[in-house]
Amino acid sequence: MKDKTSFTIEINSIGKFERKGGDIVWFGVDKIEELKSIYNNLNENLHNAGFKTEKRPYKPHITIGRKVTFNKDFNEINNEINVCKRVKINKISLMESTRIEGILKYVPKYSIILKDE
Repeated sequence: MKDKTSFTIEINSIGKFERKGGDIVWFGVDKIEELKSIYNNLNENLHNAGFKTEKRPYKPHITIGRKVTFNKDFNEINNEINVCKRVKINKISLMESTRIEGILKYVPKYSIILKDE
């Protein structure tokens, strides 16, 4: 990932992964070549290093909440929110999701600053 340039993503939707005890709510991101390339490269390197990798289809998203419960229908909430937004990406971090004293924490393991275009 040396000498990679910054890029722009477009947030295009809001969604949820249903879980017992509360859903994971996310902003959906357009699948663009830069994200697919980063995902494929990371997935291949993790697999080659002996890590178990995802078998589910790649779905780029930004998690905005965990263990979320709603007091009204999610589709109704979804219709009320306009999430179309362009965001410049100038840093990528690999995060470890781990529990510390029973609390889910995201610990940065590696970061790279992307050059301006």
